[in-house]
Amino acid sequence: MIPVFYKVDPSNVRHQRQNYADDLVKHHQQFGGKVDAWKDALTQVAGLSGWDSQVI
Repeated sequence: MIPVFYKVDPSNVRHQRQNYADDLVKHHQQFGGKVDAWKDALTQVAGLSGWDSQVI
């Protein structure tokens, strides 16, 4: 798997900052505990080597 970070800073995904934090809070109201699994997955994927669209 090669993650592609399209128009987003990978560190914002990894640390769930900026719009990611706000959106995850909104999704938590609707999806509950599933969001915790999503957060973990986002953190893991953002830690992989990938392509940052702002660089290529």
